[in-house]
Amino acid sequence: MRSFGKVLSWKSVFFLGAILWVQGCAPSVPKPPAFNLYQYNRVAVLPFVNDTRDQYLAADVEDQLSGRLANLNAVPVVQAAQVAKYLQSIGADPSMIVLDDAIRAKVASRFKVDLLMTGVVTSYEETFKEGDPERRVVNSQTGEAEWGINTFRRVDIAVTAKLYDPSTGSLLWTEKSTGWSYTNDWTELPIPGSLRIPPIAGLDDILRTAKVARDLVKEREERDRPRPRGEKPLLYPKSSKFKQLREDSVYQSVNYLMGDFYGSRGWKPGLVK
Repeated sequence: MRSFGKVLSWKSVFFLGAILWVQGCAPSVPKPPAFNLYQYNRVAVLPFVNDTRDQYLAADVEDQLSGRLANLNAVPVVQAAQVAKYLQSIGADPSMIVLDDAIRAKVASRFKVDLLMTGVVTSYEETFKEGDPERRVVNSQTGEAEWGINTFRRVDIAVTAKLYDPSTGSLLWTEKSTGWSYTNDWTELPIPGSLRIPPIAGLDDILRTAKVARDLVKEREERDRPRPRGEKPLLYPKSSKFKQLREDSVYQSVNYLMGDFYGSRGWKPGLVK
């Protein structure tokens, strides 16, 4: 009976393995996009509304989104800059596009599109945290050490995009996306690593004369600059590091929005499924 039980056990294992192998080899079913742009004739990207203190952010988001849509080769794209010129010519307020069906209808008629994309950039936030000077060992065998500062930088943005049918005013698609990027950098200070206690009194002078700390000095000065009550500093124009973080965050946000327009598992335009 024991040997019979072992035979059944091995047969069961073999049978289960065969099923799993067949399932693993079965062709994956193509999955269409969540929103199929390929069934439309033309889309116009309208100027995005900017609800942030970064005056160029909405334009950067809409430009990158227009480029990504065009590279998809699903539908011809009318860029927001073209739409903005037209709105200016008819005296329309771009900020009212999200609410005004009549303006959207005029844009659709002018550019002969059957799909309109609107959007709002709802937030842009920068985080800049500078640590205290600290000494760290860089070679455990020799005891060699160096002085430096850990600096945390982060950028967060949020975008909402929508697609409308201009003939009916119906909302066809909407998506909210967030993009973020951060770094935690070590800025070496020109203080001898042999010192156990840094010369705190002269730290600002040390930072100003250290070439490796130029970005850090600009960010500190901008952060600490006297300004009207409630006004927050905008660090990215003065910092190459924040410029890169901002660029990465825009890309991440747009990339998330574009996710609904791509098929997967080998899907191609024209497939039934």
